[in-house]
Amino acid sequence: RQHRLEKLEGWFWDYEEWLWSRGVAAALTFANEYGHLRVPRNYSKGKDFNLEVWIRSVRQREKRGVLSVEKRAEVHKIPGWRWNPFFEVWWETYDSLKKACARTRLQDIEQERGALGVWVGQQKERHSAMHGGTKVIRKPLGKDQIAALESLPNWSWDRRRDSWLSHFRAVVEYKNDHHGSLPPTTDKLFAFRGLK
Repeated sequence: RQHRLEKLEGWFWDYEEWLWSRGVAAALTFANEYGHLRVPRNYSKGKDFNLEVWIRSVRQREKRGVLSVEKRAEVHKIPGWRWNPFFEVWWETYDSLKKACARTRLQDIEQERGALGVWVGQQKERHSAMHGGTKVIRKPLGKDQIAALESLPNWSWDRRRDSWLSHFRAVVEYKNDHHGSLPPTTDKLFAFRGLK
């Protein structure tokens, strides 16, 4: 009888193991088809299985420390698997910004306020909150993220302050090069003299 039941398509003895194998198979299929595992919330192939919910539950089980070593190793083999998808998206956006900076000045990207400009502003807010800013954030920037942003050409956490310092240094340099004289009123640095 057991043998006859096991020959039936869809038959299973252990529901948890069946669900696990179905989730792994669905995740592999999705990853191979789309090249990532950022599954939309309501994505399902078939009406009785939600891949996004399965992935979320696996991550939660790992976080609670109840995922077996074997199952952890199995999901690690799925292309694009991440335990923390927030960081995956962060690095993808950073890579897009880095590519954009090869074509366009970072300041222009910020001023356009498109998707990347808004993202840059959000990173600056997160950094400011980490250093005594007024906003409360749940996900502070990691050291590797800060270092990556600071490696971008002309990156500045506070463009206004950095602009002021840059002008100040230029005035000091002018003064040193011209025997203590300040820039003449016709020099572009003269406009800086009134800033406080």
